[in-house]
Amino acid sequence: MKLKRLYLRPEFWLGLVILIGGIVHLLQKYNLSPAAILQTYWPVLFIITGIAQISSPRYRDVPSNLLLIFIGLGLLAYNGGFLSPQVLDDYLPDSLRKLLSVFLNSANLMLNLFNSYKGVL
Repeated sequence: MKLKRLYLRPEFWLGLVILIGGIVHLLQKYNLSPAAILQTYWPVLFIITGIAQISSPRYRDVPSNLLLIFIGLGLLAYNGGFLSPQVLDDYLPDSLRKLLSVFLNSANLMLNLFNSYKGVL
């Protein structure tokens, strides 16, 4: 008997829908906006993806998964206010600062796009 992959099973999708519904219900119960939480903590998805791929037997490309985790941690620190442009100016060399500023500007652009569609969601 051939086993189905986890994401092909209907129980997986039912459990995922119940989990997401429960999280949204808890956030609304404590008067927290799911959109505001998602706007701040969306880089956690990078971290979870990197950890899941490191632990998976199929995707063992550790350096790229660690890079994914560090990108998620950096974006999370930037969104949380721990990393500011002033801190980056003080501690990074010019070439790395320029590269990081391009990356963070694109992340800000993505957040602005998310904010413009927030009313639609």
